[in-house]
Amino acid sequence: MKATPSSRFSARLSTPILVSLALVIAVGAAAGQETRCPPGGVLLGVGTVGLGLGHIPRVDGVRINVRDHCLDQVNGLHLTLWTPRGVTRGDVSVGGPVRGATVGLLPAAGSIHGVGAGLVGIVTEGNLRGAFAGGIGIAGEGSIAGFQAAGVGLVSRGSIRGVQASGVGLVGDGGIQGVQVAGVGLVSGSGIQGVQAAGIGLVSRGLIQGVQASGVGLVAEGRIRGVQAAGIGLVTDESLVGLQAAGVALVANDTMTGVKAAGIRISAGTKIDGLTVTAYRTTTPALTGLAVAGWNDLGRQEGLAIGIYNRAEVLRGVQVGLLNRAENNRSALRLLPLVNASF
Repeated sequence: MKATPSSRFSARLSTPILVSLALVIAVGAAAGQETRCPPGGVLLGVGTVGLGLGHIPRVDGVRINVRDHCLDQVNGLHLTLWTPRGVTRGDVSVGGPVRGATVGLLPAAGSIHGVGAGLVGIVTEGNLRGAFAGGIGIAGEGSIAGFQAAGVGLVSRGSIRGVQASGVGLVGDGGIQGVQVAGVGLVSGSGIQGVQAAGIGLVSRGLIQGVQASGVGLVAEGRIRGVQAAGIGLVTDESLVGLQAAGVALVANDTMTGVKAAGIRISAGTKIDGLTVTAYRTTTPALTGLAVAGWNDLGRQEGLAIGIYNRAEVLRGVQVGLLNRAENNRSALRLLPLVNASF
């Protein structure tokens, strides 16, 4: 299958983020190879309730450990320096669920629900839900939901929902919904909905819907709908609906509907309905509405075109400009200065 421009851009943007987080996780994995549950640990309490010091598989209360082994379940406060070591269960797991508060250098668990902070980061094999902060990164094999912030990267193999911020990159394979901000790039393997901003690029393998802004480019393989702005280019493989602006170009392989503005070029693959404004050129097989450009290059025009040079294969409206060409007019009226019209 031929790679699309958006998929190539997504791969270039997400790869360094994933690599940096993988290096962090690999440090923990290398230092703790698969091992059987070692002895050790003291529980000050009754049953599973109390204060657990060391390798206590399940604690309902407070569990404190330098580095976890045999993490089964923690309900309460979990204090640990580094990721759990793998346990022989047929496959290697980072541990069981933690519900409550998690604090450490690089804490990890099967899933974490509650609040937590990792000086290096936080890692889960399952879901991460609640309020969390990672000095470098937050990574989850499952979904991430709630309020999260990471200094470098925030990555989920599932969906990301809620309010999230990342200094460099934010990547969600299963879709991104809510309010998200990334210093460099925001990438979704499914779709982006809500309010999002990225310093350089915002990319979706699905739709983009809501209010989005990107310093350089905004790209979607699905439709783009709502209010969007990009410093250089805004591109979709499908339709573009709503209010959009780009410093250089707006491109839709299908239709454009609404109000569009671009510094140099506006191009729609099938039709434009609404108002378009650009300094250089507007191109589309069909226009219904108003087009303002230095050069309006249109197929069927229904409405008004204002520019230096206006051309329409079929004119059903008015052209205002230095030169105006209507291919369907009689030869004497085909090319006229200042104003041309056909109804």
